[in-house]
Amino acid sequence: MQNLLGGDETMARSRSPQIMADAAHAVLTRDPAECTGRFLIDDDVLAEEGVTDLSVYGPPVEQLFPDFFLDA
Repeated sequence: MQNLLGGDETMARSRSPQIMADAAHAVLTRDPAECTGRFLIDDDVLAEEGVTDLSVYGPPVEQLFPDFFLDA
């Protein structure tokens, strides 16, 4: 993101990579039968784990850079 799509301004409006690490950990420690065949999004995975405060990963959702792959 920083090198190709807007530099520091884009990075300031993006979540940290830690959100993906935490979501991946949550998925990898689940019963495999619960995740098979599902499309997963990091904040949805964390919500399923009871994480409601995403501020540790970056700006509030209304300030995030638009995602190219997800509908608003």
